[in-house]
Amino acid sequence: MIVIRSQFSLRHGQLIFAFTTMPSFALGPLSNREPVYQRQNSLVVDKHGRLRYAALSRRALALPVEILAEIFIYCLPEDDFVTPSLTTAPLAVCGVCHQFREVALSTPRLWSSLVIDMQLARAAGYIDLYQMWLLRARRAPLSLAIQDDGEMQNPPKSVRSLLQTIAKLSPQWRNVDVDLEVDIDGLLFSSEVDAKRAYPLLEKVALAYTNPSDFSISFCNAPRLREIFAPVYPPVAQIDFPWAQITTFRTCDIDLSSFLQILSNASNLVNGSFTLRGDGSTLPTSILSLDHLQSLSLAGMLVSEAVRIPMSVLECLKTPALKSLTLQFAYYYGSHVWTNSWDVSPFLSFISRSSFQLSSLALSLAPMQTDSLIDCLRKVPSLAHLKLEPLRDVDMNTIFAQFNGDSTFLPKLESAHIFFSIHTSIYTIDPDVMARMLRWRWDAAVGIARLRSFYMAESSYRQPFVDEKANAEFERLKDEGMDLYLGMQRPGIDSFGISVGFHRP
Repeated sequence: MIVIRSQFSLRHGQLIFAFTTMPSFALGPLSNREPVYQRQNSLVVDKHGRLRYAALSRRALALPVEILAEIFIYCLPEDDFVTPSLTTAPLAVCGVCHQFREVALSTPRLWSSLVIDMQLARAAGYIDLYQMWLLRARRAPLSLAIQDDGEMQNPPKSVRSLLQTIAKLSPQWRNVDVDLEVDIDGLLFSSEVDAKRAYPLLEKVALAYTNPSDFSISFCNAPRLREIFAPVYPPVAQIDFPWAQITTFRTCDIDLSSFLQILSNASNLVNGSFTLRGDGSTLPTSILSLDHLQSLSLAGMLVSEAVRIPMSVLECLKTPALKSLTLQFAYYYGSHVWTNSWDVSPFLSFISRSSFQLSSLALSLAPMQTDSLIDCLRKVPSLAHLKLEPLRDVDMNTIFAQFNGDSTFLPKLESAHIFFSIHTSIYTIDPDVMARMLRWRWDAAVGIARLRSFYMAESSYRQPFVDEKANAEFERLKDEGMDLYLGMQRPGIDSFGISVGFHRP
């Protein structure tokens, strides 16, 4: 059996379709009824200049309810959580026609994601909207973001009722992001019963609290929980997680002892992102092996005693499965630690000890001189993607020269992104040296990967260098297909994936 599959867009309340066909099993069981056709009319102007309805000569196939529901689900925003809006699904779909509204209201998955803004919840109508939205989700797994930008002491009865409704739906929680500036004891969580509460569908949780220190939450009875985001860890509230099953953990502020404890307990961790604080004095003397870790991001807090941590931590880690590594060093103004290069032996021994096939490496303000950086890069010949924010002491001309004619220097590199910030100097770049490097790696010899993408971005207050000969070569490389960008910093593209401040993933 073949059924209709549609591509569509939602514009000004109108759904635009483009039909193809696909096997019916891709959409689940459908009723085996005869095709149903509906009569269509359009507004026309008659010879007297008056508007009237006229029947169209063609027949339009009335789509089965199951297919319409599937189309509407694909209309939803791509965000993890849906913010109610009359211009996006599902509310926009409800405004098209009576049939669309009926189908939308009877499709629980359309209402299973919601952003609940407690500031708006105080306004008339929003509480009813949120309550009705959750009611329409029925028993579907829920993705909920509960946010409050300001303090809300003694929340009104309607808000307390909404939070209690959400708490009762905890068996349906799939993805929950809670960021409340309010004491929620007894509203979302209850200290007396929380230890026994089950979260059978919960997969992801993000928690930011200002609760009293004696308040506790337990997610140990959440068999599907795999991903955690805790902006500050440990939080003021006491939160228990089933560490042995956690595969992803992210935090923007964690002390070194808690970091090491998580690595010890989360034996199945695959992705970890940590912004560390501390002086490194509590590092263990034994090696901590993380056999499943594939992606690791380490940053130091912007305080003098923490800037060395990302390098120091590597001394006690072994990660044989690691594919992606990001190290971001905080620049501490006025500190003497930036006047000399640090010892990079922890990085080199970490690479040797782990014996991984690293594919992606990002180094931001790494305290390395030119020769040390070259030595580190030579130790990772498997590297395919390099992201670099060098300090001003690094001679990038020497780095670029390593590529010319040397098939052993990063032979698998496919993309390189170099960002020059206030702490670096772009004026030391020789455009001709860079142009020769790009040409040699674009016309790569047999056994060497082609450098397909090269970005060099700079802070907005700088003026880019100009070299007519080199610029001509850059244009030729673009024409031949290289993804080449030389210019000002672009938000998002130039970030290193770690922030020393608060951010949500």
